[in-house]
Amino acid sequence: MRKQVISAKLKLKTSPEVFNSLRLLVNAYKDALNFTSNFTFKYLNKTSKQDIIHATCYETCRTQFCISAQLTCSVIKNICSIYKGLQTKLEKHEENVKKGYTKKVYKGLSKPPKFYKNTIELQYKKDFTFKKNNQVSIPTLGNRVTVSYEGYAKHVDHIQNGGKFGGAKLLLDSKTKTWYLIVSITIENKDINKKKIQTIKGIDVGQRNLFYSVDSNNKTQFEKGNKVKQQCRKYSRIRKNLQKKDTPNSKKVLKRLGQRERRFNSDTNHKLSLKLLTNNCILGMEDLKGLQENTMRKRRKGNNASEKQRRANHEHSSWSYAQLKDFVSYKTIFYNSKLFLVDPHNTSKMCNKCKHVDDLNRPNRAIKFRCVNCSYEVNSDLNASYNIMNLTTDKWRSHLSRRRLSSVSKVTKAKSKPKA
Repeated sequence: MRKQVISAKLKLKTSPEVFNSLRLLVNAYKDALNFTSNFTFKYLNKTSKQDIIHATCYETCRTQFCISAQLTCSVIKNICSIYKGLQTKLEKHEENVKKGYTKKVYKGLSKPPKFYKNTIELQYKKDFTFKKNNQVSIPTLGNRVTVSYEGYAKHVDHIQNGGKFGGAKLLLDSKTKTWYLIVSITIENKDINKKKIQTIKGIDVGQRNLFYSVDSNNKTQFEKGNKVKQQCRKYSRIRKNLQKKDTPNSKKVLKRLGQRERRFNSDTNHKLSLKLLTNNCILGMEDLKGLQENTMRKRRKGNNASEKQRRANHEHSSWSYAQLKDFVSYKTIFYNSKLFLVDPHNTSKMCNKCKHVDDLNRPNRAIKFRCVNCSYEVNSDLNASYNIMNLTTDKWRSHLSRRRLSSVSKVTKAKSKPKA
């Protein structure tokens, strides 16, 4: 069985009384977070050990802010994870300073973290439970309340059919004054049916072309990145002008701009992933983990870089290829498909016809690929897609052979058992 965790966003239909009671609960939870954060910073030496924070802050949170025991434990776990993350960042920063990668001073632990968002983390069967007729039970500072909800039809079906639920977040949209419950649901699906596999697809991701794919039936597909680049440059120009002003209002606008850019990137990657996915298909993508860290070190930055180079650096750092890979990966379970990550080494330099590898095949990262050995000419991204498809085919065959060997070994073991 294959398992996949998805997030379901449910809109809560609250009356004015329930709305106010949830608002009071969120404010109390937020005050408890800020109190525990300040206390840990001042008196507990910025520790991330849960038992120490629990022993000193639990009773105060329960009595002073009147939140339940489970929510108090959630507050303490949240503070522990935040301080642990800040300490990890500090250690990595110190390593980068020793290696000479940066000269900046890390300010993450210079003051206690503050909490402003109107969100609460809830646990299934401890804080919230689902009931019949599209209703959910949620805690407040007083008694529990039962609220009706609505959401995406498929997500609601998973909830009604008894899906496996994890944690949830209760949040308030300040613009629409609406409460939402975001629930994690674990979906179980059967393993991929290898007999139904029809095609193998190689996908080359980039910035000139957001993706260029080719399958075993020689069907090509690509998406140009001009519109995304233009939007990225637009956000960069606005951000540059706002940073020059350096006023409280400009900082608020910068924050909203960053959120808008993230939403634009995620929406673009969702649409691209849906274009790439087909039923009964094996997909292959390059494993580009650590690409930005390795390439940004070689690029000119700061005063040594021209305006054109700085713009290219910003576009490269804002390229969300990992998010696209994650979206494709988690959606394959709904298409009876599977994603393989292949080694990106020489995929853009190797000829897919004669397998000759040479830097002169694609000088200066040109659009056209011309093999110096066999004179084969093709689009460079299409050539890389063919190479990725071939590597994916090899991986799929080795995966099938391992499955056959494991099944044969199970059969021989079963036959070798002595009869009782």
